[in-house]
Amino acid sequence: MELLQEPGSTCRILLVGNSLANDFITKPQNVERLVFVDEQILQSLSSLKTNNGLLGIFKYPEFPSRPTNELPSFTLYLDQIKDPGNLGTIIRTADWFGIKKIYCSRDCVDPFNSKVIQSSMASILRVEINSIDWEEFHVLASENSIYAATPEGESYFHINKSEVKILCIGNESNGLRNFVLQDAYKKITIPKASNSKTESLNAAVATAILLAWKFSN
Repeated sequence: MELLQEPGSTCRILLVGNSLANDFITKPQNVERLVFVDEQILQSLSSLKTNNGLLGIFKYPEFPSRPTNELPSFTLYLDQIKDPGNLGTIIRTADWFGIKKIYCSRDCVDPFNSKVIQSSMASILRVEINSIDWEEFHVLASENSIYAATPEGESYFHINKSEVKILCIGNESNGLRNFVLQDAYKKITIPKASNSKTESLNAAVATAILLAWKFSN
């Protein structure tokens, strides 16, 4: 439903289950073709255990052309994020903090995976996702601007957040790869309580904490 309500979105085909038929007596302006189907048919097509009554095919988002040889004032780089729920949540969190462009290693999960789209809650239409090799990305980055999130880093409490221009977040199980860590200007971490036995934070949760710190007044 969030995708339908997003300005500028174009739905090629919208399948509506019988339970929601009364909500779509009039075809939305951004829907090219509206089809009412039986709930069983909708369920057979859905990737969800319990569908939400709608299934749509949308046009890929188009973003304004930007220079490819320069980075935004703040950049989020994701290395080998594999869980679609994590990537979708990170995209949604980035959108919340006004980040409109994310760079991902080429072996991250497909940003247009259905679970990524679902968990991004329409932010996928507002945040541009760029797949890029680290070597290419590193050429664009200035040497003293790359900050790598890792359990072995320095507490972010001791970091001047205005200097953080690039934040790198790593794989859910293995963290950032060695070549990313080696190229980082500084390694930072989120300190845990002295009595905590938790080994690590979820990648999306860690991203949210660090972005909230970075963009807090």
